[in-house]
Amino acid sequence: MNPPNREAPVKFGEVVELAGSDLAFGGDCVCRTGNFVVFVPRMAPGDRAKIRITQLRPSYARGEIVEILSPGPDRVEPPCPWFGSCGGCQWMHLSIGAQRQAKERIVRAMLAPLGLDGRVSAIRGGTGALGYRNRLILPVRAAPGGFEPRPGVSPAGFKAGFFRGGSHEIIEIDSCAVQQPALWEVARASLELLRAAGITGWDEATGTGFLRHLVVRGAAGTGESGVVLVTSGGAFPAGEKFAADLMKRIPSVKGVTRNINTAMTNVIFGPLTEPLAGAGFLNEAIAGLELRASLSAFFQANHEVTGMMLETIREWTAGETGGVLDLYCGAGLMGLAVAGKAAWLAGVEEEPLAVEDARFNAAKAGWRRSCPALPGN
Repeated sequence: MNPPNREAPVKFGEVVELAGSDLAFGGDCVCRTGNFVVFVPRMAPGDRAKIRITQLRPSYARGEIVEILSPGPDRVEPPCPWFGSCGGCQWMHLSIGAQRQAKERIVRAMLAPLGLDGRVSAIRGGTGALGYRNRLILPVRAAPGGFEPRPGVSPAGFKAGFFRGGSHEIIEIDSCAVQQPALWEVARASLELLRAAGITGWDEATGTGFLRHLVVRGAAGTGESGVVLVTSGGAFPAGEKFAADLMKRIPSVKGVTRNINTAMTNVIFGPLTEPLAGAGFLNEAIAGLELRASLSAFFQANHEVTGMMLETIREWTAGETGGVLDLYCGAGLMGLAVAGKAAWLAGVEEEPLAVEDARFNAAKAGWRRSCPALPGN
C-alpha cells in the first residue's frame, strides 16, 4: 500500500472526478487537479470520469477508471474485445487522428531541448487498417491439470495467449486486431498439434517445462509464413513430425525452426536456433527489393508503413553519392533501399542470423564484401 501524502490533493484509494487533458509518452492520459498530475490508462482527452487513485507519489499519482461520465470527442469503441485486459495495445480507444497528433507532439517535445522540434514534419499515416503486424508472439505457460475450456481454446497442459497488462498472467485469446489474420490460422493449427503431441508449457517459477513461446512470422509481400518454437533445452523428438504436419496442413508455412532458451529471463530468444523442417527464413518483397529474413531475426513489423518510410528516406538521400552506414541493420533493408549508387555500403549488426541475411541480401543486390570479416559486421 502506498503511504499517505498530505501535500497531494488526492488520497490513495480515493475515487475522484477528473477530466482527461492530454496523452503522455507510454500511453496514459494526463489528468490534473490544480497543478497535480494523475496518469490514467485507457482514458481519452476530453473524457470526464470517476477515477480511483491506485498509486501516490509526491509529485504525481496514478489511477484507474471506475466509470466514464462523459466521453471525449476522440474516444472510439475499441475494435478488439481483449482491449483493457491484454497488455498489448494502449490507445485502441482513441481515433487514429488523435493517436497521430499525440505521437507527433510527443516527438516534438522530446526533441525540443536539442532545438530540433522545428524539424519534425507532420506524421504521414498509412491506411490506418488493422491486421498489419507481421509477427505474432504468444507466450506459453504451464497449466497443471488443464484449465477451463471455451470455444476456440482446447483444454490441455499449457496456456497460450498474451500477458495481462503489467503482469505475467496469460490471457488466452484466439484473435488479435493488429495481427495479420493469416498468422492466427498458423498459430491455432500449431497449438492444436503441440497439444496433441503432449508438449508442456514453461513454468517461470520453477524453470521447468518445455515450450516458452510460439512465434509466427509472415511476409506480406510474398504470402510466406514461418514458425519458431522457443523451448527450453533437451531433446525434442516430436519436433520434426510437428513441423512436417504443420507445413502439410498450411502450405504457406515455408519453414519451422526451434530456438533454445535455457535462461531464467524475460528475453524471448536464446542463442541457438536449429531447423526442424523447410527454410529457416522468409522471402520478402518490399519497396522494389527482394530479401530474405530469418524467422527469429528482427524485421519491420508493418509492411505498408515500412514501404512509406523507405520512400521518404529515398527522397531525403536522392542524388547523394557518399557512403551508407546502416546501424542495427538487421537483414539490411534500410541500407539496401537507399544505397543506390553510393560509394560504399556497410551494416552493423550483432545478431548472427541477421548478419547472414544482410550479407546474402547485399550480395544478391550486387554488393560484394571489400573488407575483412569482422565480428558483427
